Amino acid sequence: MKRSTHYIRVSAIILACAILFSSCSGEVQNTATDTETDTAASTETETAIVIEDNLPELNFDGQTVSILHFGDKTASGNDTSDWDNDADVVGEAVKKRDYATEDRLNVLISCTAGSDDWYDYPAEIELMVRANDCPYDIVFLESAQCFRMSLEGYFRELSQLPYVDLDQKWWYKDFMDGGAISSSKSFFLTGAFSISTLEGASATLFNKQIYDTYFGGHDELYDIAENKEWTYDKFLTICRDIYRDLNGSGT
Repeated sequence: MKRSTHYIRVSAIILACAILFSSCSGEVQNTATDTETDTAASTETETAIVIEDNLPELNFDGQTVSILHFGDKTASGNDTSDWDNDADVVGEAVKKRDYATEDRLNVLISCTAGSDDWYDYPAEIELMVRANDCPYDIVFLESAQCFRMSLEGYFRELSQLPYVDLDQKWWYKDFMDGGAISSSKSFFLTGAFSISTLEGASATLFNKQIYDTYFGGHDELYDIAENKEWTYDKFLTICRDIYRDLNGSGT
């Protein structure tokens, strides 16, 4: 089958929104101070760290920015402002972020829930793009689907578009580089605007005693990770090397 040559539309307005989404996501630092009195008490202070955007003055005359996201609220409720989550502090912050973006750029952000089925949702996007009938400017996708659909040609290359500076603090550059087709091209973005990226973060745990038994000192695993040599191939090699057919099944 011929690879699709159609792309989800991304323009200067979209990248401007992405930048503002991130720069509006301020970090809050909490500190506690204990008093040395009989009635020990602690006070909490909050200091907001605001990262200013690096955009010029822009006015898009009320244009609509259409966003499609996964339809399961538990997976996307923290990234979009169309859910009824006013009582939640994170949901309220997301809405304030979107309102600030709309005011800053004079745009209207419109969020639409797609399929709530894990497999049907990316297929839904693929069908729209292949039919050259995708009404959305931005789609939110799970990272593995971003990697796959980038390879299959569904997204526009972003690095040369206006306002894209991947060295800015609000982008998760290491994460994006890890799934990039090449070092000079970017087909998807993630950063401080995406709470789901943080919620979906994972870690690899290992048994130090077992590793020491089969391979020697386990500290070398930390060295491998710090030297950016930890890959799936390395992970699978370690798993294969310690596999033992304990019940003699041959499987």
